[in-house]
Amino acid sequence: MNAWGCVIIIVVSVCIFAGLSIYRNKLTKKLSKLLYVDNKPQEFLDQINGIWGKIFFSKSIRQFQSLDAYILLQDYDHAEQLMHDLEGQKLSYGSKINLYEKETQYFIQNGKYEEGRKANSTLQELGRQISDPRMDSILDECGTLVKVYADRDGSQAHHLVEKGDAVEQKSMKGLYYYQAAKCYWYQKDKANTDKYLKKAQLNLCGSETWDKHLEKCMRDYSALDER
Repeated sequence: MNAWGCVIIIVVSVCIFAGLSIYRNKLTKKLSKLLYVDNKPQEFLDQINGIWGKIFFSKSIRQFQSLDAYILLQDYDHAEQLMHDLEGQKLSYGSKINLYEKETQYFIQNGKYEEGRKANSTLQELGRQISDPRMDSILDECGTLVKVYADRDGSQAHHLVEKGDAVEQKSMKGLYYYQAAKCYWYQKDKANTDKYLKKAQLNLCGSETWDKHLEKCMRDYSALDER
């Protein structure tokens, strides 16, 4: 093969590689929009498990990204099977952190407290292996979630109020104040339960689900156990 032939092959190869990279980036953005913006988890699953998804993404990446889709679909059997499958794979450190963080949140939010405690224990053990502010935040979030919902630990109230005061995003601020109200209720502190339920209402207003739930909580504090 002459020099020009080699040049042509190199140029064509570079163009193909560049084209595939561009398409992969477009597909990644499309999938993210489908799941997190358009709220179309089934369409997301069809795309990521289609031919191009299988070409561009490894099995473990497809499984990780499918977790959120199955949870949104409330297909909890598939979600939990994926978690089990991923636990048996050889994952990177970062992927393990991601997995056990998701597991902790999922199990606690679905009332499976023993599984949530187990996932959080593994997460805390892994997280302590490095010193990093982002890791500290993840460990604190999941640890607090377990203490509030699984352990009904009212002593977390002040910590949650501080988190609510510090964060700017209204939805997160409202969620922290709501969790603080739960903790004050555990302490039988009616004044502060009422105070932080009202703060939660101010920051979570506009969501029909939250509006109805918080109104119910204001009438009957025992409704705090529903969410």
